[in-house]
Amino acid sequence: METENKGLTLELLLKINAAYLMIFGIGLVFGGKLFLELIGHSTTSDGMVNVGMWAGGAVFGIAMLNWTAESFTGENLKPFGMMQFYIWLPLIIINIYTLATGVIDPGMNMVTANLPCVLVIAALFYMKSKD
Repeated sequence: METENKGLTLELLLKINAAYLMIFGIGLVFGGKLFLELIGHSTTSDGMVNVGMWAGGAVFGIAMLNWTAESFTGENLKPFGMMQFYIWLPLIIINIYTLATGVIDPGMNMVTANLPCVLVIAALFYMKSKD
């Protein structure tokens, strides 16, 4: 039985995105202080760590939606893929804003390293959803 190599499909991109988001979600929920410090935030307040945990829960939820998208979208996967582009867009803007205004030091931290990754993911969602 021959299998055809389709390259990067929207289905595969959703799985990759889910795995990427799960890392952040799990990291924020179970290692909130460490993850927030990697991003460049001060964690002197327990409230900040708690907000990170809540954000991690939301990120994990989005990851699960990505992982299971095929099961509830059926043939209409492209609108869901475009929605992922629109989810990443404000996050990219926030990343750029926090770096440009000095809220987070642009040194080598997770925000700086993360920005190229999310730009590529968002661009891929846009392109794969427009095919």
